[in-house]
Amino acid sequence: MKATPTLLAVMSALAVGSAGAATTNTTAGQIITNQATATFTDPTSTTGAAATPITSNKVETVVLPKPGFDIQYADGSADDTTATAPAATYDKTGVLPGATVTTAYVVVNTGNVNGYVVNVAPDSTGGVAPQAVAYYLDADNDGTPDSSTPITSVTLSADNPNTPADEGVVRILQVITVSSSAPTGAQYSASPAGSAPAGTVSVTDGTGATTSYPYGSLTEAQANAGSVNGDLQYTRVKVFTPTVSAGPYDADPATPGQQAPTSTVVVPPSATTTIDPNNPTSAPGTPSSPSDPTQPGYTDPAVASSTGSTAITVSGNVQVAYPPADTDTLADSVKFRNSVTTPSGSPADTVNVFPLDPSKNVGDVGYGLPYGTNNGDGSFTLPDGTTVKFLNADGSAATLVTSPVDGKKYPVVSVPAGGGTTGYITQVTYPDSNSLSDPTPITVVVGTDSGNDYNLVADGSTTDRILPPALQFGDSNGTQTPPTANAASAPTETVTPGAAVSSGAPSAGTTTDSSAVFPMDIANPGEYADTYTLSGSVSVPLSSGTTQTVSVKYVTATGAELAKNSAGGYVTPVVDPNTEYKVYAVVDIPAGAKLTLPGSPLLVSQTATGNYSTITLSDTNDKILVGVIGGITVNKYQAVGAAPSLNAAAQATKSALPGATIYYAIVASNSYNDSVKNFVLSDAAGSGTNVYSFTTFKAASVSVTGFPAGAKVMYRVNGAGSFSTSAPAAGSVTSGVEVAIDTDGDGVLEPTTDDVFPSGASITLNIQATVK
Repeated sequence: MKATPTLLAVMSALAVGSAGAATTNTTAGQIITNQATATFTDPTSTTGAAATPITSNKVETVVLPKPGFDIQYADGSADDTTATAPAATYDKTGVLPGATVTTAYVVVNTGNVNGYVVNVAPDSTGGVAPQAVAYYLDADNDGTPDSSTPITSVTLSADNPNTPADEGVVRILQVITVSSSAPTGAQYSASPAGSAPAGTVSVTDGTGATTSYPYGSLTEAQANAGSVNGDLQYTRVKVFTPTVSAGPYDADPATPGQQAPTSTVVVPPSATTTIDPNNPTSAPGTPSSPSDPTQPGYTDPAVASSTGSTAITVSGNVQVAYPPADTDTLADSVKFRNSVTTPSGSPADTVNVFPLDPSKNVGDVGYGLPYGTNNGDGSFTLPDGTTVKFLNADGSAATLVTSPVDGKKYPVVSVPAGGGTTGYITQVTYPDSNSLSDPTPITVVVGTDSGNDYNLVADGSTTDRILPPALQFGDSNGTQTPPTANAASAPTETVTPGAAVSSGAPSAGTTTDSSAVFPMDIANPGEYADTYTLSGSVSVPLSSGTTQTVSVKYVTATGAELAKNSAGGYVTPVVDPNTEYKVYAVVDIPAGAKLTLPGSPLLVSQTATGNYSTITLSDTNDKILVGVIGGITVNKYQAVGAAPSLNAAAQATKSALPGATIYYAIVASNSYNDSVKNFVLSDAAGSGTNVYSFTTFKAASVSVTGFPAGAKVMYRVNGAGSFSTSAPAAGSVTSGVEVAIDTDGDGVLEPTTDDVFPSGASITLNIQATVK
């Protein structure tokens, strides 16, 4: 309708809570009566008395029906609006699916028909009709229906122009129900549209005659001539479009919005990192170095069975975890701190959280849908076996809410009304990575879906990524890609003790020096860079009977030693992920090393430890054979009449008279780098010797060096019988004397086991014989 001055006054009255009809028409059917009366002095009176008044005939006028009505916004806003442009106060935004929206209206009798019936029905012309619209009386103007029974019509009294009250107003409420499946951003409009049926007003006049006066039906537009849009008054409902931002943890919950971390964490080294051999870059929770690289982030609690904590870096909307290894084969776990943020002024929201398919991007079919198997306990199992479980920020179990979309339980994070940021934990559990030969990054995309929309599609997402470590350590297999090491290989190196050690570029397979060289691979098939501390040793038996532990030396292809720490360990340069580093393990065998036979090589024990990952692997099957050096020498010396000197002169020809005594010294020496078994020193007649044919045995004695203090000399004469500790008597030797040593002094000659001729030892057999 047009905003006439009269109507504006009415709306103003309504706005302040009063009720006034649009007009003050006399009620239809009212009989207006009129009768004239004449008064005068009685002409016949001598006293001037008044004559009896004379009345005229009575005339009656019946007020005809003039129907009219108007439905107006209860707050006085101008009506005649459209479905897409309602009054500002009736344009309702942020409405949730399944909600009801109640708006107030007044139905005003602008005519003069008392008991005027106006039918009320919703109109959505030019817009989308809501799921349901109903109308209720609100006589007490409290904004709630007077009863639970909806109405379809109202009966209007005619305003009495003779009273200050407005009897021609009825207050109603329009209640719009939004579908629980209403899509985000949907708009619905409805206006109460009035229509009044035709009727009659019956009047009985003064003569007793009854007459009916008809009036016609009206629509609201007809009742309010000059309206452009049918004199309707729309309420529009805009279904809430949730804005849910997913992100890393909120470093400052007291400040609105998600705040980036101000703390830093030590991250794995890179090629530009300066490595301190005595304190190489290691995981948080271990001693740090000024040269350690750092990035904004935080740490997950210490890893069980490990010496460090997991560093988690935050860059934009991506978090990256660098977990150290552990010593068990149980599944590993990382806890990320994530957050959900809604804008200021947002309604309270119960946000669903669930993993998304990391292979899909915005716009792909299926993007934003839950990924993996929903286990119904706040966790999801992904196709690769990774388990993602959502927890409250304090680590307690998340609240579970059953989704009306698929009937499954989802963990939720609650954000209070007005908007804000709420944190939660994403716990990612995955198969033990350091048991794998070549682990891959684990990427979990977390979706956050507002509970204020009907669908189950993520409105925001954030990425949590784990870079697991791995290590292979063993003999070089000659292959750089993929990075692998042959821990099962058991190469054997043969060395010559006492020879020069190797120098310059190392070379395996050389047998003429005293160095054993083993090419080794430190393969890093893991997903972050690391340095490695190498150590090794071999226990080398010496020909002296003692043992010497020899450390392994690690050199590059040029022969340069790697950097060493104060404990003697060698530290590699940074080895990038999915690459390998080749070193040479060099063992310099001491000159006094004992001979080893092929069946009993020396085993080299080597260890590689990741300084950040803490992975420790060993290689214990590399072998060293110590070659033979030296030999057995036997020298005989003589002199007549006295013991000979042990020199060249005593080996020259001598002369003796019959009856003279010849003194012989027979010296046997073992210069092998091992003991000799079954050693017997003999001075006997035989081919090329006739000493006992022309001399008479007088005495024999033995002296030894290099044998244990308890060693015993054993004799046997003439090649017969057993050995005895008794020296042969004069004249008892006729064909020869043999000497063996009971090395362990147990009185039993065991020439193949315990009674050996030690390396470096000597036996001197002294014999006296008289020339016949």
